[in-house]
Order: sequence, then C-alpha cells, then structure tokens
Amino acid sequence: MVFKGTIIDFETTGDFNNQYRSPDPRYFGDISPTIFGYLTDDRIVQYCAEGIEDQDKIIEIISEILPMLNEPYYALNTVFEQHILSNFCGLNPVVFDVREQVFAGKKWLRDCLDLPRYGDPFDCDGSLCRVEWDNGNYSQCLIHNQACLQLERDILEIVKLEPERLPF
Repeated sequence: MVFKGTIIDFETTGDFNNQYRSPDPRYFGDISPTIFGYLTDDRIVQYCAEGIEDQDKIIEIISEILPMLNEPYYALNTVFEQHILSNFCGLNPVVFDVREQVFAGKKWLRDCLDLPRYGDPFDCDGSLCRVEWDNGNYSQCLIHNQACLQLERDILEIVKLEPERLPF
C-alpha cells in the first residue's frame, strides 16, 4: 500500500431530496447508511445492516469506529461521504477525494485505466446496490462495497504514483 490513511465507502438506502441541491446537507438528508466499509493497512473491514431495523446499529458502529481509524480519510465522492457522516453520525472529518483534482466517474476511470472489476455484481452502480439491499441481497452488496474500496485504492495509487496514466 502506498498511501497512509483509510479509504471509506458507504452503501445507502433512500433517495436524494431534490428540493435541494448538492452540497446542501438537506439534499442527502433522506439517505442513510446500510453498509460501512473501509480499507486501511491493506485490510478491508465491512459492516452491513441486515434490514432497516439494523440501520441504527450501523450508525453507532460508524460513530464509534471511524474516529479510531488512521487518518487521512479518503473516498471517491467526498461530498456524499461527508454528509452521511455529518447527517447520521454527527461526525465532520476531512475526507479527501481519491481522484484529487481529477473529477471523473468511477466506472469511466476504471475503464480508461484498465483496472479490474473485482467481481462487482453492480458494475459501479450504487443505485443497483440500493435496490438489492432493499431486497435482502446483502452478500452481493458486500461484494460491491469491497470492489468499490479496491477500485478506489487503485485510483488513489495511480493519482499519487502514476499521474501520467490519467487520460487527460
């Protein structure tokens, strides 16, 4: 691993509140975490709520564990991750985007950089993960979350070590 810190990724349920626009926190107010995954020190740890009745437990886990993880924190969509942390956990950490100043979608970057899919059953589509979580397909959702963490690690390492590989 070439970076120090922790990559975080959430899977969620709920819809964006289109009465507002990002980055307004209210835009994210109806979205709540269902899976909390993180990658640090070359290990992946995941927590999954199994049904709506477990969502409060995930929020407690995030609130307890995140402050103990190695900083800095990274994510692909920092606005999303930061608002989930703020709205549901009362946490306001600084989260850096794995893309740094490269603002392109995860799937597009994966394909342009010829990165592995890591078995992602939803092909980088978090909305499909939300539908499958609602249907109780937790194992596929966890595979998706793990694939996202691995892909985000790859993107971060390329941005830091091989920026010449970036397609712009």
